[in-house]
Amino acid sequence: MKNLSWTTKIPSNLKAGNYLIRWETLALHQANTPQFYPECAQLQVTGGGSAFPTSEYLVKIPGAWKASDPGVTIDIYSSPAQTQTTYVIPGPRVYPGFT
Repeated sequence: MKNLSWTTKIPSNLKAGNYLIRWETLALHQANTPQFYPECAQLQVTGGGSAFPTSEYLVKIPGAWKASDPGVTIDIYSSPAQTQTTYVIPGPRVYPGFT
Protein backbone atom coordinates (compact mmCIF):
# COMPACT_ATOMS: atom_id res chain seq x y z
CA MET A 1 0.00 0.00 0.00
CA LYS A 2 1.26 3.42 -0.88
CA ASN A 3 1.13 6.18 1.73
CA LEU A 4 -2.54 5.79 2.62
CA SER A 5 -3.64 8.71 4.79
CA TRP A 6 -6.52 10.99 5.63
CA THR A 7 -5.87 14.71 5.89
CA THR A 8 -8.18 17.03 7.81
CA LYS A 9 -8.00 20.81 8.00
CA ILE A 10 -8.80 22.24 11.43
CA PRO A 11 -10.53 25.66 11.32
CA SER A 12 -8.01 28.39 12.18
CA ASN A 13 -10.59 30.31 14.24
CA LEU A 14 -11.28 27.37 16.61
CA LYS A 15 -10.91 28.24 20.30
CA ALA A 16 -7.86 26.74 22.01
CA GLY A 17 -8.59 23.65 24.07
CA ASN A 18 -8.90 19.89 24.07
CA TYR A 19 -11.34 18.27 21.65
CA LEU A 20 -12.41 14.77 20.74
CA ILE A 21 -13.18 14.47 17.05
CA ARG A 22 -15.01 11.48 15.63
CA TRP A 23 -15.60 10.39 12.08
CA GLU A 24 -16.83 7.17 10.63
CA THR A 25 -17.17 5.22 7.46
CA LEU A 26 -20.65 3.81 6.90
CA ALA A 27 -20.88 0.78 4.62
CA LEU A 28 -24.32 0.44 3.03
CA HIS A 29 -23.83 -2.62 0.86
CA GLN A 30 -26.27 -4.69 2.92
CA ALA A 31 -29.81 -3.29 3.11
CA ASN A 32 -30.96 -2.35 6.63
CA THR A 33 -27.73 -3.76 8.07
CA PRO A 34 -25.29 -0.85 7.94
CA GLN A 35 -21.72 -1.39 9.04
CA PHE A 36 -20.17 1.48 10.98
CA TYR A 37 -16.41 1.90 11.19
CA PRO A 38 -15.85 4.71 13.74
CA GLU A 39 -12.57 6.48 14.43
CA CYS A 40 -11.75 9.01 17.16
CA ALA A 41 -8.82 11.26 17.90
CA GLN A 42 -8.00 13.57 20.77
CA LEU A 43 -6.96 16.96 19.53
CA GLN A 44 -5.27 19.82 21.34
CA VAL A 45 -5.86 23.14 19.60
CA THR A 46 -3.57 26.08 20.35
CA GLY A 47 -3.73 29.62 19.09
CA GLY A 48 -5.88 32.69 19.42
CA GLY A 49 -9.17 31.52 17.93
CA SER A 50 -12.44 32.23 19.71
CA ALA A 51 -15.00 30.09 17.85
CA PHE A 52 -16.53 27.13 19.67
CA PRO A 53 -18.95 24.60 18.16
CA THR A 54 -22.58 25.17 19.15
CA SER A 55 -24.94 22.37 20.14
CA GLU A 56 -25.98 21.64 16.54
CA TYR A 57 -22.44 20.33 15.92
CA LEU A 58 -22.04 18.43 19.19
CA VAL A 59 -23.45 15.01 20.07
CA LYS A 60 -23.39 12.46 22.84
CA ILE A 61 -22.13 9.02 21.93
CA PRO A 62 -24.12 6.84 21.75
CA GLY A 63 -26.88 8.97 20.30
CA ALA A 64 -25.25 10.61 17.27
CA TRP A 65 -27.78 8.93 14.96
CA LYS A 66 -30.82 6.65 15.16
CA ALA A 67 -31.25 3.27 13.49
CA SER A 68 -34.34 4.73 11.78
CA ASP A 69 -32.49 7.66 10.14
CA PRO A 70 -32.96 7.63 6.35
CA GLY A 71 -29.21 7.62 5.73
CA VAL A 72 -28.91 4.43 7.80
CA THR A 73 -31.87 2.48 6.43
CA ILE A 74 -31.34 3.20 2.73
CA ASP A 75 -31.23 0.17 0.42
CA ILE A 76 -28.69 1.26 -2.19
CA TYR A 77 -29.78 -1.53 -4.52
CA SER A 78 -33.48 -0.57 -4.59
CA SER A 79 -35.01 1.22 -7.56
CA PRO A 80 -35.73 4.44 -5.60
CA ALA A 81 -32.13 4.65 -4.40
CA GLN A 82 -30.82 4.18 -7.93
CA THR A 83 -32.51 7.41 -9.03
CA GLN A 84 -32.19 9.37 -5.79
CA THR A 85 -30.04 12.47 -6.23
CA THR A 86 -29.58 13.35 -2.56
CA TYR A 87 -28.38 11.44 0.47
CA VAL A 88 -28.75 12.66 4.05
CA ILE A 89 -25.67 11.71 6.03
CA PRO A 90 -26.64 10.45 9.50
CA GLY A 91 -25.41 12.37 12.53
CA PRO A 92 -24.67 16.00 13.26
CA ARG A 93 -23.67 18.64 10.74
CA VAL A 94 -19.98 19.07 10.01
CA TYR A 95 -18.53 22.10 11.80
CA PRO A 96 -17.74 24.88 9.27
CA GLY A 97 -14.11 24.96 8.24
CA PHE A 98 -13.39 21.26 8.71
CA THR A 99 -12.44 19.65 5.44
